[in-house]
Amino acid sequence: MKKALFLAIFYCLSANIRLLANDLNATVLNCNSIHALANVVSEDQKYVYVLESLTSVGLWSSHDKIIMKNREKEVKFSNLPNGIYRVTCVLTTRNSESSITSKTTILSSPLTIGCSNTNTTLAIFNTSRLNNEDVVFYPNPVNNHLQISVKNEFVSSESVIIIRNITGQIVMQEAITNQLSLLNLSNFNSGMYFLSLYKGNIPLYNNKFLVQHN
Repeated sequence: MKKALFLAIFYCLSANIRLLANDLNATVLNCNSIHALANVVSEDQKYVYVLESLTSVGLWSSHDKIIMKNREKEVKFSNLPNGIYRVTCVLTTRNSESSITSKTTILSSPLTIGCSNTNTTLAIFNTSRLNNEDVVFYPNPVNNHLQISVKNEFVSSESVIIIRNITGQIVMQEAITNQLSLLNLSNFNSGMYFLSLYKGNIPLYNNKFLVQHN
């Protein structure tokens, strides 16, 4: 029994846990810089900040890395090209009594870099108020036409569909006048796009899709 309990504790402590939490605060500064602060850092931890960028095929790729020294808790990534980024903070904790090392990775919400974009953050990306039963879009990947189906309660003169490209620029905006909308994306370049549903100024739904022309 004691052996089984020890193995369970060891597994929990040694696992590399990934969290989306408020313990990592990442914000955009001056359109081309990102400031990050991990609020959970303590004296017995080592930590590394990694900046990742979203590629055109929807994958996260490492862009920069800062290894913390002198117990600093915050970093700044500067002179970033336009794009969508996220920050990860890898915390390494070593238990001096048991010699067990555990790692925890905290992820920030996606952030948009681009001085021409007045909406400089896509932190709403992870705060959808609707689920996949309220909003359905297909196909994904899409060639020319994207169909979007919403529940009748979201059809109103205040509801709009907004599509942004990989740099956060709005490339399409359509009013939701019916439960089923058909969007013509034949003029879109192939790549990753972000779909948002708003009612007034309130974001209700956010997701991403891929355009692939045959």
